[in-house]
Amino acid sequence: MLSLAELRRAVRALDARIAGARLQRIVVPDEHSLVLSLYGLGEETHVLLCCRPGFARLALLADAPPAPPT
Repeated sequence: MLSLAELRRAVRALDARIAGARLQRIVVPDEHSLVLSLYGLGEETHVLLCCRPGFARLALLADAPPAPPT
């Protein structure tokens, strides 16, 4: 699980990529994950937020996953 210090470091690293971006889409691929698709500075950025027990993470994705059927 990410500590508060680790989460703050991750947010600082992402800040330059997503500052001022607009949220376009949210995909919930499973019960522990959330993908935010943001548009800003002429490009789309996909941020994965995962709260899986024992494996929490924050990451940039190359592409957004497909939305589940429901």
